[in-house]
Amino acid sequence: MLMDKYKWQTISFTCDISTEFGEYTRDFYRGTCNEFAAALTSQQGYKIFSQGANLSKADERISALQDAKLYSRVIVVISHMDYVRQVLLTASQLNMTTPEYDAAKVFESLFIVTLARLPATTKTLALFDAIEHVAKDSYNLSSPVTESGLLYGTSTYSALHVTAQTVGEAIQLNKSLSDGSRLVKLMHNRTFATPCGVCEMNHNGDLESIYAIVGMSQQTKNFEVYLYTHEGKVLAVKSLEQAEKTAN
Repeated sequence: MLMDKYKWQTISFTCDISTEFGEYTRDFYRGTCNEFAAALTSQQGYKIFSQGANLSKADERISALQDAKLYSRVIVVISHMDYVRQVLLTASQLNMTTPEYDAAKVFESLFIVTLARLPATTKTLALFDAIEHVAKDSYNLSSPVTESGLLYGTSTYSALHVTAQTVGEAIQLNKSLSDGSRLVKLMHNRTFATPCGVCEMNHNGDLESIYAIVGMSQQTKNFEVYLYTHEGKVLAVKSLEQAEKTAN
């Protein structure tokens, strides 16, 4: 780990509190910051500085970077990719990077882990279409569903069905619903059928799916899929179709 190699002991976390992409996204960033901070704090020797900032605003990006720099040379930013790029450019403008270390080089060394295919089915898309109509007719909102919105929507919709099935089983077995930890454990090592497709939960209660590792190509300067993973294993394939066949 680089922290150990260079004997860095302090990390600055900057978590985006902007609600531009919704309160769910903001809460997700905040939760991620807290989880990382807790994990690193539990390891002896690490000190954590954590702050929230609205990274959609230029003045707050500047202030957040200046504050983070006071505490650590290791700065972790958790935000939407659009604002991560803005933060990197701001850092360059503040002379926090060397001339040869610009945003392009940062993205060349960046890897993104994401779901390989959006878990959207005909039923899911029909639901979102109905929501769009209600939003337009009742609230005069006509914004189309974005790719990220579709991802959050399908994930939430799947989670709702998984939770409902688990609660139903607990009631049938006369188990208490007040013990959240025990209720969640009922989801481990299970497969659930939802309108968004099959949800496979592993022994930790995490969703098993095919994930893509995406990075910027030094030749084309575009983000491309480098490899696919499933259940923690790298799939030696070159296409998503092959990955799905291998995983199944």
